[in-house]
Amino acid sequence: MSADSQRMGQGQRGRGCAIAAAVLIVLIGLGGLGVHFYDRHWEKKVEARVAGYRAAGQPVAWEEVVAARRHVPDEENSALILLDAFPYLQPAKGAYAELLVYDFESESMSGARHSEQVRALIEAHLEANAEALERIHEAAQFPHGAYPLDPLGRPWEQPFDHLGGVGDALHLCCVEAAFHAEAGDARKAAACLKAGRAVSASLGDCTRLIEGFIRIATGTIWVGGVQRVLELCEMPADDLRMLREQAALADEGLSMELAFYGDRAMGHALFEAEGVAELVGAWGVDASPRLYLYAMLPGWRERDALDYYDLLDGAIRASGLPLAERQHEAEALEDEEIRLLMMSPVRHALFAILVPATGRALREEVKAHMRLQVAQTALAVEEWRMKHGRWPDSLERLVPELLDAVPQDPFSEGSIRYARTDNGVVVYSVGEDGTDDGGITGEQPVQKAAVQIEDGWDLTFHLLDPELRGAAELSFRDQIMDGYWDLRELEQAGFTTEKLRELGFSDEDLETFGRYP
Repeated sequence: MSADSQRMGQGQRGRGCAIAAAVLIVLIGLGGLGVHFYDRHWEKKVEARVAGYRAAGQPVAWEEVVAARRHVPDEENSALILLDAFPYLQPAKGAYAELLVYDFESESMSGARHSEQVRALIEAHLEANAEALERIHEAAQFPHGAYPLDPLGRPWEQPFDHLGGVGDALHLCCVEAAFHAEAGDARKAAACLKAGRAVSASLGDCTRLIEGFIRIATGTIWVGGVQRVLELCEMPADDLRMLREQAALADEGLSMELAFYGDRAMGHALFEAEGVAELVGAWGVDASPRLYLYAMLPGWRERDALDYYDLLDGAIRASGLPLAERQHEAEALEDEEIRLLMMSPVRHALFAILVPATGRALREEVKAHMRLQVAQTALAVEEWRMKHGRWPDSLERLVPELLDAVPQDPFSEGSIRYARTDNGVVVYSVGEDGTDDGGITGEQPVQKAAVQIEDGWDLTFHLLDPELRGAAELSFRDQIMDGYWDLRELEQAGFTTEKLRELGFSDEDLETFGRYP
C-alpha cells in the first residue's frame, strides 16, 4: 500500500472517530439535558404544591408553624411557670417505691385505700416534691400555655426537653389528688386534679407529632386520676361540674392539625436540603450507599417529597372530620404508609427516615377524644346520682339537664354505652375493635380472644357505689405481692425479714423471692 493510501485511510479513521466522539458528546449532552428537564419537571411539581399551600393560607416553613400557635402572654403562660417547677421534681426513691406510688391501674386498687406503709411512702414523696407542687398549683390559675420554641431554628433541633417534665408533673398531681381523696378531703383532691389538667393544657397547640402523642397521653393519665379519686370518695357537685368543664376543655383543645403542619414543615426543610451530607447528617443518621444513590438519581427526592406531602395532606384533611370518619381515614392512611415503605427502600429513603405515623396519630387522637367524652359523661352520671339519690336508668336521663346529647361512639353504630356492674356502673366506648365487651378493660383478668389488637378493649370509666368507695384497705403484703417481684430491694428501705413477717409475709413468700435464708 502506498504512503498516500495509508494517509487517506488514517484520515478517514480520524474523521470517523471525530464524528463518533461528536455523536457521543451530543448524546451525552441530550441525556444530561433530558435528566435536567426530568429533574426540573418534578421540582416544579414540588414548587407548585408548596405555592398551593401558601395560597391556601397554610403554614409551610417551621417559623410559620410556630407563628400559627395561640399567642399566650408571658404573664399568663402556665408553661413558663412549669418550666420553673420541673427542676424541683424528685423521683420516688427505688423501683419498688415508684411502682407503689404510681400504681393506679391494678384491679385490686379499685375502691381500696393504700396500706399504712405505702401511704407513708406517698406522703414522703409528696413532701420531697413540695416546691414543685407549689409551682404546679400556681400554674393552674392560667388556662393556656406555650413552651418556648425557636422559630428560626430547624424543626428537629427544637427544645422538647419539657415533655418528660410534663408527664412527671401530671403523675405527681394525680398522686396528690388520690392521697387527699383517701383522707376524705374531696376539695383538695379536686384542686389537685385541676392542677393536673393545667399541666396537660400547658402543651397548648402542639407543633410536632411527638408533642401531640404526649398531649394524648396526658389526657389518659388525667382521666385515670379522676377515676381513682372517685373510687375513694364522693365529690361535691360544684367540683364535679368543674371537672366536667375541664374534661370538655381538654376535648375541645385536643387537635393534631398543627402537629401535622409541623411535621410537614420538617419534611419540607429536609427535602429542600442540598446534598446527602445535609439531607442525612442533619437528621443524625449515618449515610449509606442507598442514601447516596437516592440523592443522585433524578427526581427521586422530589417524588419522595410529594408522597410525603400527600400523606400529611391526608392527615390534615382528616383532622377536621367527625370522629367516625376520622377513624376510617386513619386506617386508610396507615395502609398507605405501609404501601409506600414497602414499595422500595431506596425510592422512599428519606420518607422512611421521617416516618410520620399519621394514621396512628389520628387513631390515638380519636381514642383520646372518646376517653374524655366518656369521662365527661361519667361525671354527669355521678352528678345525677348525687342529686337524685340513685343511678340513672340510662344516659338519656342526663339530657338536657347535664348533657346536650349523649356522645356518639365512632367505633360502633350509635352512642356510647352505659351498664350496671356488680359494684357500681360503667360508661364506655366499645373501642377500636368495635366489640362491646360490656365495659371490660385490658387490666381486668377476663379471657377475650387468642389474638388481641393493641388497646382493643373497651374505653371505660367505672363509678363505684358510694358505700364501696375507700371502704377497704390493702395490706402492705398484698400491694407488694400484687405488683413487685423483687423483695430484696425492700431491705435497703428498712424492711428486714423480721419486719416483713410482722407485716404478714409468710416463709413461702420470702422463699419464693429469694429472701428466706
